[in-house]
Amino acid sequence: MELEMINKKEGNQLEICLKGKLNTNTAPELKSLLEKELDGTGLLLLDFADCDFVSSAGLRVLLNTFKSMKSAGGQMKLL
Repeated sequence: MELEMINKKEGNQLEICLKGKLNTNTAPELKSLLEKELDGTGLLLLDFADCDFVSSAGLRVLLNTFKSMKSAGGQMKLL
């Protein structure tokens, strides 16, 4: 297991708990999940409590997601 993603959606709030490593191999998985789930999301919470490592590829996904949320009038918070 490199990265496990557990997502909970309530109304317009989406929380994703990341467990493992967010790296070059797993960043596309997170990107794909976000592309599917972000429609109609006003608040995105990303929980990194159990994430051991974030590479530049993971940071790129996070930055692009932040930009998308901001341009859509939403918010993204890292926990």
